[in-house]
Amino acid sequence: MQEENTYNIIDGTYYHMSTPSEVISILEHSRQTRTRIVIEYGNVNTGEAWKDATPNRGFVGRSLGPVKIPILIRTSRSWDGDGILDHCIIEIRKSLGGRALYKL
Repeated sequence: MQEENTYNIIDGTYYHMSTPSEVISILEHSRQTRTRIVIEYGNVNTGEAWKDATPNRGFVGRSLGPVKIPILIRTSRSWDGDGILDHCIIEIRKSLGGRALYKL
């Protein structure tokens, strides 16, 4: 199957092959506990944040369909969200209090 060679499949969620296991664990925990987080994207080789990107806030969910990727749902009342670029994450913080959960 093509998907198995392209993704790490964790508990039914498909993550990019180059996503660090620590990032996957944090995103899965956030999804399962409905913890609101802040994600910052950037260059994972240098740790530099993308200049045009602002931190994204929300709850982790997953898309519908045969390949369920992680998505960021803006509010608890939202039904959909944007796909998370899980392999481009340089920082994850708790939304409440701003405690760092992951920093490259």
